[in-house]
Amino acid sequence: MKVSFEQEGGITGATLKSFVDTNSISTDDAKILNDAINNSNFFILDKESLPEKGADYFIYTITVDSDNKSHKIITSDSTAPKALKPLIKYMRNKALL
Repeated sequence: MKVSFEQEGGITGATLKSFVDTNSISTDDAKILNDAINNSNFFILDKESLPEKGADYFIYTITVDSDNKSHKIITSDSTAPKALKPLIKYMRNKALL
């Protein structure tokens, strides 16, 4: 599985990016990532979920490519489902390394 992540916006407007291929990380790390994706029901989330108004929020673009499916979502820190937060946290931490 391959996961790409981009965080844009916030007060500074900085961009963070990360990419993870589960074939190139530890088995334990791959399980954490896989659980975060499965527990968020990622493949059935709306493709776009952004606030109508507001400022200084983060926008997240996440793409997951699995064996036979691919899904891309765009969401924000204020509209992301609670179940998606562990995936956002995981990928954001990878971007900060």
